[in-house]
Amino acid sequence: MKLEIPTACGNAPRKAFLVEFNVALAEGRFDEVIAAVTEDVVWQDVGRQRLEGKSALESYLNDHSLPKIQVLRLFRVITHGRDATVDGEMETASGDILSFCHVYTFKDTRNNWIRSCHSYQIGG
Repeated sequence: MKLEIPTACGNAPRKAFLVEFNVALAEGRFDEVIAAVTEDVVWQDVGRQRLEGKSALESYLNDHSLPKIQVLRLFRVITHGRDATVDGEMETASGDILSFCHVYTFKDTRNNWIRSCHSYQIGG
């Protein structure tokens, strides 16, 4: 998978974590995704569904096949305190584009445990 990320992402540990988290999500490395969320995580796929709890998210990810992503473009990775956002797009092998913005809340300001994600998606 080709990866296009902002050059400023490497100098902040939480930004680097979010880049790796989104790469794992796009590549289907769901064990890494699940390892990074809290037991009581809430993942809101806005306009579609809401998943509550680590086991619900894990079941969803394992039960749904995702298209092969050829290119992951991250336009912005913004962090402030417990909150963060990543926006970008994924391009599939067939050329379809899925634009997204993930708004994350971490458990606290010290650790990289994701407590919630509101995921906005267009296309695909």
